[in-house]
Amino acid sequence: MDLPIDLKQLRYFIHIAEFGSFTKAADYLDVAQPLLSRQIRRLETTLGKSLLIRTGRGVTLNDSGKILLQYSREIMSLMEQVYEELIQGNLAGNISIGIPPTLARILSVPLTKLFREILPDAKLIITEAMTSAIEERITTGRLDMGLLYNSNRPQDLELQVLATENLYLIAPTTYPIKKSTALSLQEIEKIPLILPSYPNTFRKLIEFEMAKAGLKPNVILEMNSINTIIELIVEGLGCGILSEKILLTLNEEDQNKLQAIKLPCLESRLYLATSNKKNMTKTQETVKDIILKLISDFYEQ
Repeated sequence: MDLPIDLKQLRYFIHIAEFGSFTKAADYLDVAQPLLSRQIRRLETTLGKSLLIRTGRGVTLNDSGKILLQYSREIMSLMEQVYEELIQGNLAGNISIGIPPTLARILSVPLTKLFREILPDAKLIITEAMTSAIEERITTGRLDMGLLYNSNRPQDLELQVLATENLYLIAPTTYPIKKSTALSLQEIEKIPLILPSYPNTFRKLIEFEMAKAGLKPNVILEMNSINTIIELIVEGLGCGILSEKILLTLNEEDQNKLQAIKLPCLESRLYLATSNKKNMTKTQETVKDIILKLISDFYEQ
C-alpha cells in the first residue's frame, strides 16, 4: 500500500496540533503560513479525512486528527531513534533543556562542562525561563526536558521529583528581625518582600500558603530577574523568599551582607520534566542521567 505521506507533513501537523494555531506553528517552524496550510490540505487529501476543526480562534483536532497525532508522535520518536542508532552511530543531536533562573545560576556551568565531556558530538541548548514557560515549551515540543519548581501540570508531562526543600527568607543582615532558626507565615506577613511576579511558581506557592492562613505577603517590589532581586536585597531595599542554595552563587562579600532564615511552612519541590507523549532517545536519556547526578550531588552539599 503506497501512502505518499512525508515526515515533514507529520512534523508540521504535530506542531499545528500542539500550538492550536497555524500562525504560531508557522512562526516556530520558520515557514510561510500558506505553505503550512497547503501541506496539511495535501495530508488530509491523502488520508481522505479532515483532521482539524478550524475556528476564529485557531484550530482543534477532530477524532481523526487525534488518532493521527498519537501515531505521528510515535513515528517521529521512532525516526529520531533510528537516525541516532543507525545513521549517526553515536550519541549526538541537539538537546534542549529549560532551567528556572534560580537554578540556572547554579547548574548551567557544571551541566555544560559535564555534557561536553560525556557527549562531545551533541549540542546542548539551555533556555532560562520560568516554570510555566518551560512546561508549555515541553508540551509543544520546543524543549526536550526541563527542571521545574512546583509543577501543576502532571497531565501533560512526565514528572520525576528530584528534591524537596524549605524556602528561606533572605534578608540584609542590617534588617531588624528576630534572630531565629525558623519563621512562621505570621512573622513574615509584615516583612517588605521583593518577589517575582505572578505566575512564578515561588510566588504562587507563597501566596497560596499565606492565603490558607488568612494572610497576604507584603510585596513592595516585583522583579522577574533573580540577579536583580539579590542585588536589591544586598543593597538593603527589601527581603526575598528563595532557596538557601542561591547564596552559594554569591561572592563572600555579598554573602556576609545577607542572612537566611528557614521557612518550614513553605516547602518547594524540584522536578525533572519530559513529554509524556514521546519516547526519549539514548542521547536524551544520557542527558537525563547527567542532570540526576548533578542535582543529587548539589543537594548533598
